[in-house]
Amino acid sequence: MIYRLEITPDALEDIEKASQWYDEQQSGLGNEFAQDVLRSIDTLPSNPLIYRVRHRRFNVRLVAP
Repeated sequence: MIYRLEITPDALEDIEKASQWYDEQQSGLGNEFAQDVLRSIDTLPSNPLIYRVRHRRFNVRLVAP
């Protein structure tokens, strides 16, 4: 089965907003957050089934820390 990774503009906006919020809490934390999110996203194409299914109806998977 071939999987396609799609990151919507809304998702990117959410990441940016969360990054800004984290920076307000502690300087540099937002950048660390964004890097962690992007690192997790980068692992998906090589192994899209790596994370366990969280919501079967929509086939949503949970990224574990």
